[in-house]
Amino acid sequence: MIMDWLEAEALLKQLINLYREKQILLEDMLRITLACNELSNNERFDELSEILESRQGRIDKVDLIDPEIAKLSRCLKESEDDQIKMPETLSGICDEIRERRQDCFNLVQNIRSVDGQTRSRLDAHLAALKKQGEEIITGRRTVNAYRTRTPQGDSLFIDKRK
Repeated sequence: MIMDWLEAEALLKQLINLYREKQILLEDMLRITLACNELSNNERFDELSEILESRQGRIDKVDLIDPEIAKLSRCLKESEDDQIKMPETLSGICDEIRERRQDCFNLVQNIRSVDGQTRSRLDAHLAALKKQGEEIITGRRTVNAYRTRTPQGDSLFIDKRK
């Protein structure tokens, strides 16, 4: 696929716009992830579900942007393979794309780091809840074992066979 540098410039600008949009979404996701972390610190787990739903909406939007980025990147890669000569003015655009890609990568790393902290805290809380549940079940069994039972009266069995 051979394209001229004007077409390449248009693709590069589209790519920058997609990376900008992705970066904004990832910044929102980081903000939401930090809020989730704060809620888990304060053990306000009831509010966590609502925030996670809004975060999932951002994830879905990023999932729509990523294939478009990959498609444009493939087109540009193919044009590089065709030895297209781009003017020096486009090198600034390429630099901006690299910066935005790196910024997105750094945001994802930060999100993963905070998620790891939150997940470990939630796992510890879940383990504590399981232990409490087991203690409650053991306590119920113990109480039931020592509960006084009313004795059954004497019973009389009558055989009605003839």
